[in-house]
Amino acid sequence: MAAARGKLHVPGYVGLALIAFAASLAFGKLAGFKRVAASPAGPILSIIFFLLIAVVAGSILALFFYRDPPVT
Repeated sequence: MAAARGKLHVPGYVGLALIAFAASLAFGKLAGFKRVAASPAGPILSIIFFLLIAVVAGSILALFFYRDPPVT
């Protein structure tokens, strides 16, 4: 929705995708450790990983639908 309205600029979407991807790799790695996976923190970290990957996919998709904001 923000991409269609031109609310965020292209470098913002790229930066958001890169930061979310790096954070998701860290959370995914933490969720994969045997000691963490067996604890209640494992599913929580897995959900955070999934949400961050969704942010990455959404940011990349937003780049395809981005429109320049109208000049006023």
